[in-house]
Amino acid sequence: MIKLQKTRIIKSFHRNVATGYDVNQEGVALVYVNEAGEAKVRPSSGIAGEKFAGVSVSQVQIPGQLTAIETSKGVGNVSLKLAKANLVAGQVAIIVDGVYLTLGAVAAPGVFSVVSATGVVTLDAANAGTALAPVEIKAVYKYIPTMPEAIAAQGNAPAGGVTAASYYSVSGVIVEGDVATDQFDVTDNWTQTNGPVFLGPNGIFTLKAGGTELKGANIIEAPVAAPTGSIFGAFLTLNFGPYSGA
Repeated sequence: MIKLQKTRIIKSFHRNVATGYDVNQEGVALVYVNEAGEAKVRPSSGIAGEKFAGVSVSQVQIPGQLTAIETSKGVGNVSLKLAKANLVAGQVAIIVDGVYLTLGAVAAPGVFSVVSATGVVTLDAANAGTALAPVEIKAVYKYIPTMPEAIAAQGNAPAGGVTAASYYSVSGVIVEGDVATDQFDVTDNWTQTNGPVFLGPNGIFTLKAGGTELKGANIIEAPVAAPTGSIFGAFLTLNFGPYSGA
């Protein structure tokens, strides 16, 4: 999903989508693939050697995932219920007083566990703070919205439920400008705005090396919690120059 209020498109194109792929989200990192002599696009896989094409943009699309940021005070409770359930596996970050904990099967010092279906996070007592010494607990996570939540965030789908981009296998591609997207790795600390930014799996942007480094991409604004009552989630704003690819 793209937040248009913080997006400034300088240059964009339309590209055919590679066979077997569907670009059904806006804000996704797209890469080029050669298909019978034609350059087509698909979401990045986060592997070395991929050639960045740009960021997907289209008509209104129902988001399949949304991103949330919550902040609370830990006063000794080792169980924390997030506001949303149906979390995306592996896309949950817990930060206690600025320190990122590790996701594990069982809570331990420096480790938290989570039940994706319910949004219940379990902390070790060492991470949970006390009534006399509370700690700040920040949760950043992706979740699968209900249909009413998805419609509230982005509006309704076109008649028939299929976008033109999906029907004709063509996607808009932003190649230059500022893009506010929720397609980022929530387990990364985006407040480190010096980057570098890499292509990640499933079309997300990440600070983890392994995929193609986007040499012309700059972090303009780190994800922040949405204002109380806002239907929007958390967005990362990246600037893409004319030479953002490898």
